[in-house]
Amino acid sequence: MTRLYSFRQQSSLPRDLEEIQEPAWISIKEVVRQCLNANYLAQTCPRYCDECLSVTATDEDSFFSLITREIPRLDHRRFEVPGPLPRTWDILDLIELAFSCVAMPTRKQNAECYYECEYMEFSKSEGQIKFRELINDILSRERIAVELAESGLITRVGAPILSDIVRDIEFKTGDETLDSMLETAQTKFVNRDSAMHREALLELWQSWERLKSLKVPGDKKVSIRLLLDGVTTGPIRERLETEANELTDIGNKFAIRHSEKDRHPLDDDSHVDYLFHRLFSLVYLILDATGRVGR
Repeated sequence: MTRLYSFRQQSSLPRDLEEIQEPAWISIKEVVRQCLNANYLAQTCPRYCDECLSVTATDEDSFFSLITREIPRLDHRRFEVPGPLPRTWDILDLIELAFSCVAMPTRKQNAECYYECEYMEFSKSEGQIKFRELINDILSRERIAVELAESGLITRVGAPILSDIVRDIEFKTGDETLDSMLETAQTKFVNRDSAMHREALLELWQSWERLKSLKVPGDKKVSIRLLLDGVTTGPIRERLETEANELTDIGNKFAIRHSEKDRHPLDDDSHVDYLFHRLFSLVYLILDATGRVGR
């Protein structure tokens, strides 16, 4: 089914909200409820036929007990009775938990059973694909800055377009240590934990310092000029060098790589994300233009 006009318009807006609000929570609850009603959770939380012990339905009590055990702060009664909005982290934990449980059921007649019950066979991959699609539609529509990855883990999305590069690009710089540092920065940045974003920023800034020595290991200033020469010789070349110098200055004056008292702290998570995107854009531009990005 083609997505409706309102969804197309809303999903094109920036994914800039960190907290899940009531409309998104209601929609997420409804998806989980549909999974219960359609027996997508029966493989993990089964109800059996008394005669042949085949799986015939979902044991809802078992699923709610699972929620209580795994996410103790999330009161499963909120599925039925309106109440306080759960914490965003608890809702995201519920999404991951449900994803790990869902499997698409197919009913089959059991002629050998005394009750001739309809037993179920399951396809976990098909169920998870459908569940992930429904959840990500909600998160996109409500502008939540996370998504459910194919792995079943909640990952953070950054600014449109750039976020895809941060998540998916593979660097081939010729320096295994630098490749590893950049990969660590990417992995940490797509994590939904804001503390991991700060670690990602640190890792990226350390990568930047190492990148600047790629051409001439003993002289970063000469080395970065040679790298920038490989990007462009046009009018923007001077602006790129200014940007490189400004980012180096930011790394020296703010509490990113250094923790001395005279370093300016980064108290706002949005500032951390801004600086990560700004430096990652330049790093990617330099490495892509000089043939150091894998395809």
